[in-house]
Amino acid sequence: MKRKLCLVFLLAAFVLFFGCSSSQQMVDESTREVQYSLVYVVHADANYTYHLNGKRRKADLDVLNKAIKTGQNAKHGEVFIFHQKPERKLLFLIPQKDRDYYHFRNGELVGGGNYSPKNGGLKAEAEIVTKSLAESSNKNIFLYFGHEIPVGKPYFVYHSSSPYNLLNTEIFSNDLGLFGDTFDVTVLSTCNNGNPVMVESLSGITNYLVASPQNLHLSHLSDQPLRQLETNPDVPASELAQQIAEESYKKLASFLQTEVTVAVYDMGQTENYISSLARGYQSHLEKIYQNSLFVNNQDCKNLPELDHPLPNSGVTLYHKPPSFGRNSTDGSHSGWGCKL
Repeated sequence: MKRKLCLVFLLAAFVLFFGCSSSQQMVDESTREVQYSLVYVVHADANYTYHLNGKRRKADLDVLNKAIKTGQNAKHGEVFIFHQKPERKLLFLIPQKDRDYYHFRNGELVGGGNYSPKNGGLKAEAEIVTKSLAESSNKNIFLYFGHEIPVGKPYFVYHSSSPYNLLNTEIFSNDLGLFGDTFDVTVLSTCNNGNPVMVESLSGITNYLVASPQNLHLSHLSDQPLRQLETNPDVPASELAQQIAEESYKKLASFLQTEVTVAVYDMGQTENYISSLARGYQSHLEKIYQNSLFVNNQDCKNLPELDHPLPNSGVTLYHKPPSFGRNSTDGSHSGWGCKL
């Protein structure tokens, strides 16, 4: 009897040992197959309702659904998706974990759940990513979908349900640096963030930035070019950024009668002059700050306080003037957006 019990114990131990070894091997192989990583942050704690072809849509849900499909199809990639939903409080006092995240690796949902913000920026999201990100990823893309990230002192509300959580360019860029390695491409699907201060703030954090110097329709920039990473993970970051900007421009210009501006900023080239340009713009903002909150940008070429002609080395702009109004005949644009 004792002999049988020993045999059973040894057999169970054998199965358990090799079962665990096999499982660990599968995880390691999955990690080695990760050739790119995408991080989506979708802000939803504000009004993101818009109308397209007479239909009412929610911009954050549109992006969320597309991002989840991207994660499911990323057979050779890793995708993190963060949905920054409004915060609720139990008995109006205790904050709940209302934000959602999804973690896909090689097309499989391997993690996710609810979480709470740690500030008004990206600190909580950065902690989740750095704990789970596969080390072998050789191309890193960050995408933010939301309203304009303001420049200057964060005195006003960005997150509707949590006004105490502040956000501005400085907080955003500092938190983006917490994700670890430099991003190959950063996409800001927001209004007015193709401005000198934002570009300077992200220098050293991303190699290429795709952003709009002026107003951006809530249908957001397109992430469709990212699908090619499945078959061509070695596509140059410069080429990928250009494709995102061009595809976004074509989509927006196809139905908008208002001005369309989408730009690519090559940080390796803009760093040669961006500090001076950002300093001049920051000085201008300090004079008009109280009247500039969420005012749409204009072309910086119309700001006399800056040195002219404006430098634009490393800036590629896709621009369509409005179909009506005083700027409808102006086909030129500096590629920089400023509040006048």
